[in-house]
Amino acid sequence: MAGLALALGFTDRTAFWRFLNESKHLQNGSQKKRETIFNTLKSVKSVIEDMRVRDMLTGRNNTAAAIFDLKNNFGYLDKVEVVQDTHMTVTWEGLDALDVTPKQLPDETQDS
Repeated sequence: MAGLALALGFTDRTAFWRFLNESKHLQNGSQKKRETIFNTLKSVKSVIEDMRVRDMLTGRNNTAAAIFDLKNNFGYLDKVEVVQDTHMTVTWEGLDALDVTPKQLPDETQDS
C-alpha cells in the first residue's frame, strides 16, 4: 500500500489512510462521490493483492515477504484445522447379559 500512497502523491501510507479517514472533502462530498473513490481504492487494493499472491505462487519474489504482506495488509491468516471424531456408542446391558460373575476385590485396608 505504500507504493499506492506514493504514486498518489502522499508521503507515506499512514498519510494516505489519514486522508481517507479524516478528509473533510470526502466527508462533506456527495455520497456518490465518496462511494466512487472508495470503490476505486478497493479495486486498486484488490489488484495489488492479486499481484502479491501471483508473485508468491510463482516464486517471483521472496515468499516469506509476500506472506508477511498478505497477512498484514490484506487480512490473510494462518489457519490450522483440527478434525476430531468423537462419535462413540455405548450400550449397557448389565452383567447378567454378559454372563459374567463379579469377583470380590481384595480389601486394600488389610495388611497382606
